[in-house]
Amino acid sequence: FSSTGALRNVSGNNTVSGNVTVGWTGGTQATQSATIQVSGGTNLTLSGILQGSNILTKADAGTLIYSGASANTLSGNTIINGGTLLLNKTAGLNAIAGNATIN
Repeated sequence: FSSTGALRNVSGNNTVSGNVTVGWTGGTQATQSATIQVSGGTNLTLSGILQGSNILTKADAGTLIYSGASANTLSGNTIINGGTLLLNKTAGLNAIAGNATIN
């Protein structure tokens, strides 16, 4: 998803198995933030590498799950504004590389 964009999970339990780059705009990184919205009663699993240097906001009442066997390298802040962020990476790997704020 690109800067000021959003990834939304509004129904069911879904998995994104590829890498996700925050702020990617097809060749350059933008300076804006991005939002992942996970609706209540749903789960969204990101099992690849979460990368980039922009701010990522987790919104809505559902559960966002970071899993997989590779460390996340997102160096921007992670802001949790609702729901649950479940850190389920392989032991010893970074699930959050930057700072995290829970609101």
